[in-house]
Amino acid sequence: MGDSLEEALAAVKSTTVFTTHTPVPAGNETFDRKLVRKYLEPWIRDVGCEPDEALALGADNGNFNMTAFSIRLAAGTNGVSQIHGQISSAMWRHLFPDGAAEPVGYVTNGVHTASWVGPEMRTFYGQHIDPAWEQRLLEPEAWQKVREAPDAALWAAHRAQKERLIRFVRERVRVQSARHGLSPDELRQVEALLDPHALTVGFARRFATYKRAFLIMSDLDRLRAIVSDPARPVQFLFAGKAHPADREGQEVVRRLFSLTHGEFRGKLVFLEDYDIEVGRALVQGCDVWLNTPDGRRRRAAPPGRRSPSTAGST
Repeated sequence: MGDSLEEALAAVKSTTVFTTHTPVPAGNETFDRKLVRKYLEPWIRDVGCEPDEALALGADNGNFNMTAFSIRLAAGTNGVSQIHGQISSAMWRHLFPDGAAEPVGYVTNGVHTASWVGPEMRTFYGQHIDPAWEQRLLEPEAWQKVREAPDAALWAAHRAQKERLIRFVRERVRVQSARHGLSPDELRQVEALLDPHALTVGFARRFATYKRAFLIMSDLDRLRAIVSDPARPVQFLFAGKAHPADREGQEVVRRLFSLTHGEFRGKLVFLEDYDIEVGRALVQGCDVWLNTPDGRRRRAAPPGRRSPSTAGST
């Protein structure tokens, strides 16, 4: 009570920027307008607002859309990449009365370095880059020192993190396997899961279909050859979740999970209950991080860039 709706909206907008994410229906929650009114009208009236005015803030195609609501309450809206900003602009342009060609801007996702760099790599950076390396993340000249560091020191730091990842994976798989009813003999086999000397490829993200996790399953003969080469052993670690309303994404998880329990057992491993702890362990310990390019818009890769793209672990 106190401020008018216009004053309240102005106060919210003055401190709010909205970041939109998934450009698929499952990622933009929509509710029946009558249902929203049923549950929120008492509260809306209690704060001194007319229900129709409040519900209009989320109006989109006759329903109450949370993304539309957020756009209208923010001073600005952005996507999480240049392409995402362009796609989101096309999706939501009808909510911007000024007719701007690209009403949704973009930012490039960053990372909180301190949360993701492993302890051994921290020590390595402190010894061979700068004791205050966290303050020099954006100074290319500081990171040139890594070329002067002993290869053995870098490899030892990475190996320590990889070995910790393998212990972590074995424990997680043992617990999830027991939950699925595996026999004691099968549970004992988990103690030998993963080869510390094999190239370990990590893949963890939300299993929306446009993120194309299914590409790994598109050529099983090729996958079989990759993971079966005794001279160059390769193993894959997968983790992630599908939105509860995304049936296609859930089907990708099901298909992938079935592969990990068939002929690819031990070569493909799926970690359930994906969370930040799993993500941190994978990022720190994997040899290579796999990223299947976003399928929402296909572009030719720049010269020298291969697809799918890969990057080393942290």
